[in-house]
Amino acid sequence: MKKIFDDIYVGSNIISKLNDYTEDFDKILIFSNETIVDLYFEKFKSTLNEKDKIFYFAIKDGEEYKNIESILPVYDFMLGNNFSRKSLIISLGGGIICDMGGYISATYMRGIEFIQVPTSLLAQVDASVGGKVAINHPKCKNMIGSFKNPYRVIIDVEFLKTLPKREFKSGMGELLKHSFLTKDKSYLEYIENNVEKIKKESKTGLTSSGLVDHILKNHKIDIHDVDSISLLNMGYYHGYKRYRFVKKANSGGMLSITSFKEIVAIYQFDMELKGLFYPIVMLVETALKNRTIDSLVAESSSGIEDVLDNQLACYIDYSGDTEKYAKKFLQYNETKQNILDTIEYYSDKNKVIKHYLDSDYQIPLWAYFEVITLGQFSRFLGCLVKSSREKLNQDFTIIPKRSNSLELVVNSLIELRNATMHNSAIFDANFSSGVSRALKRQIKQDLGLSTFTCVFIEDYFILLIWILNLLKFDSGILIEYINQFNEIVERFDKSLDNRDIFFKIISTNRKTSIQQLSKFIDKK
Repeated sequence: MKKIFDDIYVGSNIISKLNDYTEDFDKILIFSNETIVDLYFEKFKSTLNEKDKIFYFAIKDGEEYKNIESILPVYDFMLGNNFSRKSLIISLGGGIICDMGGYISATYMRGIEFIQVPTSLLAQVDASVGGKVAINHPKCKNMIGSFKNPYRVIIDVEFLKTLPKREFKSGMGELLKHSFLTKDKSYLEYIENNVEKIKKESKTGLTSSGLVDHILKNHKIDIHDVDSISLLNMGYYHGYKRYRFVKKANSGGMLSITSFKEIVAIYQFDMELKGLFYPIVMLVETALKNRTIDSLVAESSSGIEDVLDNQLACYIDYSGDTEKYAKKFLQYNETKQNILDTIEYYSDKNKVIKHYLDSDYQIPLWAYFEVITLGQFSRFLGCLVKSSREKLNQDFTIIPKRSNSLELVVNSLIELRNATMHNSAIFDANFSSGVSRALKRQIKQDLGLSTFTCVFIEDYFILLIWILNLLKFDSGILIEYINQFNEIVERFDKSLDNRDIFFKIISTNRKTSIQQLSKFIDKK
């Protein structure tokens, strides 16, 4: 281990050094992403001494999650577990995690200490030092941030052994930049004299057999030759890593998986769920958009320009000299620009859009709805004038006297829909946006449920069937969906030998909740 400065350490296998700096803190949060979870969380658990005060929180991996929506659940988790000004955050990950962990530490209770443990080469030479911490705004990268120096930086070069080649090259670019900037030319000379050695070390990776060895060595799960083909077909992410971690307050993070059979069972359960959810989500999305069209065009033209001028002008409901007016006017302009950008994008990619543009006709609302995402649909609903929102809720009542109830429904489905469409895992209901309190209250009231938390996947199934019922879908179809869901869950239960795994994924109240849903459908 080499001490670079008083607060920066570099070496191999020096994670245990963290124990020297955690004694004075009442609670410690290991903050990371789901890519890092499988590789290093177990190592951290075995290395750190004071396990009773250590908590773990992982967000989804990617630049698109470097935003306030991903951070708010972290604040909730810390508040729920009584983190104080005497607590500590350890950022374990690449540049995004280093930035986000630093931002959380700078803002939680106006500032608590944090330690950077960078796992990528770029983060080790850039993001983990310097004190600049930030998250992204929808319009600009790193727009929201602060300056806060880490309490310590622990740079363990062992992390680089699992680094993808592309990420290694990215970090080397930063190293080269610094070698040119420093006055000490030995830095640059070392890189020049060891090019071939560096290139050789960067070509690390794991074949399928290597993955089998890795899982056995690091997680004590023996995958036999007959199962290695299944692992290869499933992939490392879907075949192992994603299914070991459940981000729920009652889960303790890692599932107690002891065999590859259990991994396969969770994988198959998740795939069956997506097979069931896919058509239901499509039915819901299509029906909600069509209900909106039916309500809006009854009052005016169906052309998108007329809709923009007359029904999306949300700012007109407020006095021109108020802060609310200014906020709504900005919202209107952003929505308008998004609509125009979307039409421009599809002008040569969608035959319907192209037809209307070539004919010099307004794009019909239905044609625009065919190409937009649920997120865009939500923003559209949020920009409607009050009279249009009230009429929409009158035509299609979800929550009585809540003019934004359709928007609440759409928001609750965005992450579920995207995960289902793009083959992400859905079994553990790991959707950060969640469902609004008003929507939860209405569902509990309608179905006579004592709890409806949207922590478990069956709650999202109940939500979908409840919406289809509001849309007046045939009760026989809904009961068939319920039967299919129950069958999938029962098969999953029988495929597991470990009940602890089952009840971290499926609620103990599942049977009661589904029975109440069936009774509700039968009444209708």
